[in-house]
Amino acid sequence: MKILSQYMTIFALILTIAPAIASEASECEIWKAKADYYMSLRQQGMPIISAVKKVGGNRSRGLLLRAYAVLVVEGSDAKAEAILAFSNEIDDECKTGDN
Repeated sequence: MKILSQYMTIFALILTIAPAIASEASECEIWKAKADYYMSLRQQGMPIISAVKKVGGNRSRGLLLRAYAVLVVEGSDAKAEAILAFSNEIDDECKTGDN
């Protein structure tokens, strides 16, 4: 019975901690997806004035401006690499709290 009680205590702690971990992961995934989208707009050559109209919120606009600070590259492989690099950079910043 004592072992069951210990397992129940551990299980309760996991249930308490898990939502906080899950919400952090979800938030980073959202920012990574936004970064991917914004850099895709940039690499497609969409004018910034048109892109800004698609974005709401100051943090999102800041991320869009960061994407637009990157030069447009030539070739579909280079564009895909630029998009992936930018979204990974944002994801890393989110996970380490450097944003």
